[in-house]
Amino acid sequence: MAISTRRSEEWQAGEWQLGAYRGKQTRTGNSLGFRFDAALFKSHPEFSGEVAAHVIAPGRMLVTAVEPRSDERDAVMESFLAFLSNDIAKEPGAVKPRDPGAAEFRQENTLGADNRHWFRAKFHERYRLFYRFSSKEKVIVFAWVNGDGTLRKADSKTDPYAIFRGMLEAGDPPESMRELLAAASSLEAEAGRRSRL
Repeated sequence: MAISTRRSEEWQAGEWQLGAYRGKQTRTGNSLGFRFDAALFKSHPEFSGEVAAHVIAPGRMLVTAVEPRSDERDAVMESFLAFLSNDIAKEPGAVKPRDPGAAEFRQENTLGADNRHWFRAKFHERYRLFYRFSSKEKVIVFAWVNGDGTLRKADSKTDPYAIFRGMLEAGDPPESMRELLAAASSLEAEAGRRSRL
């Protein structure tokens, strides 16, 4: 299928920044497949595994990441919660609210000079929880925590800082606090709907 001149101009204008990525059909062994720009996988590592394609209209296809079916809980979150639980059980009086803007959570230029408003908490040596907060709205938005496939390792393609920076460059999570709060509210509502099913 040929791309119209107008569509080509949109690609050249950088439409990919809005979450669209170029790709083309290619041969892989005896099969046909699709090859996408590396930026897709850098910004959205969830597509590095198994995917499902759904034809939704002529010339339109929806590609979704297929999560492995498992009855197991999220190991990273379980580990994080166990860590907190042990700390609270050992010394309940020592666990005090922390300033989310404290120097130990700042990133300097790790995610780029334009992303210094993002913070991160470190736990279990190789895990990172990225967040933003607003004193005005009195809210902390937890944006992303790395998993076992993205453990901290400097200069690695799967390093959580590299992956999260790619996500930010792709606009997910959003840049403005207003858009971030709207996206978080939408995700929270979706989680509520799923829990009722």
